[in-house]
Amino acid sequence: MGGSITLHPKLGLNPRLTVCPCCGKDGPEIALLGIVNTIYSCRGCDIKFVGHKCPKCGTTCGLEKVRQLEEGERLLGSVCDSCREKQATADTAVREGGVYWRCTDCKLEGAIKKNEFSEKVRLAHGKGMRYEGPCGVEFTKKDCPACGPNKVVGDGK
Repeated sequence: MGGSITLHPKLGLNPRLTVCPCCGKDGPEIALLGIVNTIYSCRGCDIKFVGHKCPKCGTTCGLEKVRQLEEGERLLGSVCDSCREKQATADTAVREGGVYWRCTDCKLEGAIKKNEFSEKVRLAHGKGMRYEGPCGVEFTKKDCPACGPNKVVGDGK
């Protein structure tokens, strides 16, 4: 039977809850790991993963064992519905002439709808007024719309 899971001697199916890689809240799936209980690092792709085969390049060579999973440890899963909706809203704003933004301090990111500022950013990137691809701006806490002195979004967390 293809795709079967080899059971872990003590943990059986070894179920693991997942978290959204964007917001860290509960993920939409449960991973059934079975006997797989180790985090590896691929030297070629420079990523960490659970299992015996790199999900990016498919290699089983050049893997370095990082550590064993801890009991009850959650794994990164798929993006949650809320984050997927936020990303779709941001993508729409950028297609309509806005720009992406991110803060180097609070690590939040989003999109600024089309306005005078976004038009200046697009021109500085050589994008023009009609949509010629995405562009963005990076803020610090001095001017971030989420954590700066003139907050306009969220609570900065």
